[in-house]
Amino acid sequence: MLTALFRGRLLGFAAAAALLAAWGCGGKQPETEPVGPASLPAPTTQRSDDFGKMIRATGMSGAELAAFEAKLAQRDAELAAWENGPQGQKRRALQAEFDAAKKAKDEAKADELRPKLQALADEHAELRRKGRSMVVATMSFESQKKWSGFSLNDRVLRRLRSLGIRTTAEEQARIRAICDEEGARWIKPGVLEKDPYLAAQDAELVPATLRKIGQKVLTADQREKLEAALAAQPTK
Repeated sequence: MLTALFRGRLLGFAAAAALLAAWGCGGKQPETEPVGPASLPAPTTQRSDDFGKMIRATGMSGAELAAFEAKLAQRDAELAAWENGPQGQKRRALQAEFDAAKKAKDEAKADELRPKLQALADEHAELRRKGRSMVVATMSFESQKKWSGFSLNDRVLRRLRSLGIRTTAEEQARIRAICDEEGARWIKPGVLEKDPYLAAQDAELVPATLRKIGQKVLTADQREKLEAALAAQPTK
């Protein structure tokens, strides 16, 4: 019995010695993860605006996502500063005056206030455009191509719905594949920063993509309705 007890103590000492050797002379537990900055916060995929859609549609991660979210936070702060600062307060005051004038049917006063309100609205819109451009500039070109396809698909589906053309889930999947291909082909480096809303797609890409969808996806009746609408659309 004493022999067994002695053997157990020896094994205990050996295990302790091995553990100390693994930890080092200082007795500190070895690092199991690299020492560095704290983990980044979870992706802002819960946002319902375009920025949340960009993250989800592109699947961006790592350094790209970190840069995107940093610029997004800066953009949000700059907009909040404008809206809560003198210009935002001025805009709200003018809007209240304008609403009161309209309610009182004082068109002269409303006409006087309208250009002042428009100037502030334009200033705010330009701030939003610059902020969006700053954020999307962090996206890799691969992510920009994915977003271009997503944006085109959204425009195309809205146009089809406006024409009363309803599509099935299977048709929508085929439409999405076409839009992904055409959107990626159309966009070039630098385009998204200069046109952060991709407004140029409406004139440059949507009509041609709709025609391709009409030929490859839609039924004969749907195609006829689409072609009539496109033919009636004024050319630029």
